[in-house]
Amino acid sequence: MIVLYITAHAVASLTVSRLCWRWSREVHGTLGAGLRILAAGYLMHYAGYDTARSVAVAACWTGRQWNFLLGLSNAAAQPSALLVAVGFILPLIGRRTEDAIRYWRLAPLARVVGPVPGTSLGPLPAPWWRPSLRLRLTQRQTYISDRIVACRSRFCTQIRKQAYEAALAHRHGEDDAAAIAEAAVIVNAVKTCGLPESGAALAQQLAPTDDFPFTSDLVRISRALRSPIVKGVRMTRANVFGHD
Repeated sequence: MIVLYITAHAVASLTVSRLCWRWSREVHGTLGAGLRILAAGYLMHYAGYDTARSVAVAACWTGRQWNFLLGLSNAAAQPSALLVAVGFILPLIGRRTEDAIRYWRLAPLARVVGPVPGTSLGPLPAPWWRPSLRLRLTQRQTYISDRIVACRSRFCTQIRKQAYEAALAHRHGEDDAAAIAEAAVIVNAVKTCGLPESGAALAQQLAPTDDFPFTSDLVRISRALRSPIVKGVRMTRANVFGHD
């Protein structure tokens, strides 16, 4: 019975370790880190606890008493159990931390798109007895996306092109330059949505388009609002791209 237990435990530990390591290559963030820690913990359990116990049993069959292996197996089981516990807990804590950071980083963009006409309703408050951060994050992302869609007809390809070229001239990478350009377009669209009819007609002359694919994540766009190029669009639409 002892041999069957050790064999089953060793096979299970080695199998879980291999699966966790394989899955860790397909995911990122704290989930991937948790899977790698689980793989190390189960491998340590297999190599330390199961191996030492198996050798001790085999030695007992040959008439030897290698009891020190029992202490060695117990010593190996403690750090491996700790690694397994951390591997399970880390993704849970990490996901909530990532949600909190993302929720906080989206705040500037949520404030920018807040004045869009026709979208006065804000995100529904979560019940106080069930404060789900994931729900609040989803509501904030929906809040932002709805307002971006509401002013989509005011998106201007000219501003996007000029902001993108200006960002590249300031030695930003292509991804950051795309985010800056999209942030500039959103800021300008929000401004023109609040203009009177004559101003709106002028905005329509700046080559707006309905086919305007976004290439950046909302968090990246929110962070791009701090760029001097986007701040220039927020202050004025004249001479904000012609100089360093």
